[in-house]
Amino acid sequence: MRFLITLALLACTTLAVASPVDRPNIVLIIGDDLGWPYYGFADSPQELGTTSGPTPVHDIVSTPNLDALAAGGALFRNGYTTASVCQPSLRTLLSAAGLYPSEWATRRAALVATGIGPIPYRGEVPYYRTVPRELQRYGYRSWEGGKLWEGNFEDAGFTHGLAVNRHPTLFGIDGVNFGRDDWDTATCGSTGDTTPCPALEPLRDFLEEAGTDPFFLWFAPLLPHAPENAPQIYQNELAALGLLPYEVRYLANVRWLDELVGELILELEARSLRDDTVIIYLSDNGWGLGFQFVGSTGRGKGTPYDLGSRTPFIFSWPGHIAPAEYPDLVLASDIPATILSFANAARQPSEAAGIDLRARTLGGAPIGRTEIIQHYGGDDTVLAPPWRYIRHDNGTEELYEIGIDPFEYNDVASDHPSIVATHRATADDHLAALYIPPARTEIVGRVTAAGTPIAGGQLRFGSQTVSTDTNGYFVIGPLEPGVDRLRRNRRMGKLSWEQDALFASLPFGGGGLYLPIEARAAGNQLTEASGRVRGIVTDSVTSAPLPGVAIKLKGSPTSLRTISGPAGEYLFEGLPPRLYKLAAKRKGYRVAKVSDIEVLPGDELVTLPVALEPK
Repeated sequence: MRFLITLALLACTTLAVASPVDRPNIVLIIGDDLGWPYYGFADSPQELGTTSGPTPVHDIVSTPNLDALAAGGALFRNGYTTASVCQPSLRTLLSAAGLYPSEWATRRAALVATGIGPIPYRGEVPYYRTVPRELQRYGYRSWEGGKLWEGNFEDAGFTHGLAVNRHPTLFGIDGVNFGRDDWDTATCGSTGDTTPCPALEPLRDFLEEAGTDPFFLWFAPLLPHAPENAPQIYQNELAALGLLPYEVRYLANVRWLDELVGELILELEARSLRDDTVIIYLSDNGWGLGFQFVGSTGRGKGTPYDLGSRTPFIFSWPGHIAPAEYPDLVLASDIPATILSFANAARQPSEAAGIDLRARTLGGAPIGRTEIIQHYGGDDTVLAPPWRYIRHDNGTEELYEIGIDPFEYNDVASDHPSIVATHRATADDHLAALYIPPARTEIVGRVTAAGTPIAGGQLRFGSQTVSTDTNGYFVIGPLEPGVDRLRRNRRMGKLSWEQDALFASLPFGGGGLYLPIEARAAGNQLTEASGRVRGIVTDSVTSAPLPGVAIKLKGSPTSLRTISGPAGEYLFEGLPPRLYKLAAKRKGYRVAKVSDIEVLPGDELVTLPVALEPK
């Protein structure tokens, strides 16, 4: 079927101003490598040696700000991430559908299958439905600070942020040291005076610009993650207790995170925003102090053991969420669904993997989950209290009675073969289900022209017709995957668009996928011929894709222009057969020119990668 689109540049209607209760601000605080025993509010049997003798670790660590959030809000002690390392775990939190790591990877493979072209490392997120991208549909501004391993902040759907470039390595990302940079104990934290902490200046700038609009903060400092270089005053206080040096360094970084959280809360209170703001806290993965010294060893981060992925979940909203502890089993995939629910989103994404926890945080009924199932790095785990089952990538299996053996010292698999078999089957069934295409799916996207959203655009796909909303967003579906095929329209009155869109025919549909459509002046595409020239624009030195490159294709009398997309992709279609010349230009680079590009009669595709040389 043909996908027909007609866009009208209509006067934008103004959204009704929502009350703070309808659209509260939402802050997602993400700790990094913070194991569940290492909070003041933790109920952990772990002890550390001090000059006073063995002492519970939760009596040693200093986390008064997180303790206050937990005491004043809804605390879920039995929370789990979808992976025991940061990047796949963060992908679940970023994804609007709460995708498991394997689902994220499957959608990337499906994107490549569309013919969009090579997708660079961490270059798929512009085509994913993300939490900030969904929230923008409802009038939210969003800010990213700290850990964002998926492209730059705009790629991930944030309106503002610190990650302004794509980097080939994770730890070269801009803003990754947010919270560490400019931290001064004379002005910041419990040791500081009343002067605004300079470490929060980037966030302060955003809050000033946001004004009265509701906002979403991705507050993800690299703490207590290495480097373990907390201010010396924090380390000295712990060293005085007689702790071992590695214990001092780690717990000092934990305190640093808590001090930063305290500064955030003070900033919200100073702006009279706290009562209108939902704060959600969890860690992206765990850690085992004394159980491991680096990631992917021992019994913590990077392993399938409980210490690697268990984390408390905290929900705090003064006047709305009453203090309470809940025993429910909760999973990181629940967080996106809950955020969208607090924002009163009109609908959750199809294929949403998580459970909306909002009603439970407000004192509602238990969510009813009886097991947590995880798959990462070839390992599979099933938590079904009182049992926790582990299958390693080499096929060996372990079983622990987690309630009485929280650190998994005593493997009882050989004593309970029937329980092992039951959980083995559960893991197999769940893993297989992740690869079953959904029966129905939907397509979500946005239409813009030179960055301006197009409101009131009429989109027709088969028998369905929808309009773009005030912010240019649209939702088509539910659809049967593989039946209808979404295609680019070559002409649509005064505007046209240049995005190949085959999402409806993808085996895994559009629940986690997003379709950006850039409308341009008509004439960029022709109607009577079917030749095509497509490629990716990259930096000749780094091979990184280059978005925003002005590209001109000329073959007398045809002259077409376009701009490379988020992954450096460009496409010209409807080309009459003849020779063409291409020129690509971007500030800071030498103009690249290619001559004698031959387009033959018929549905000819010319693949033409272009590399720009930095000046």
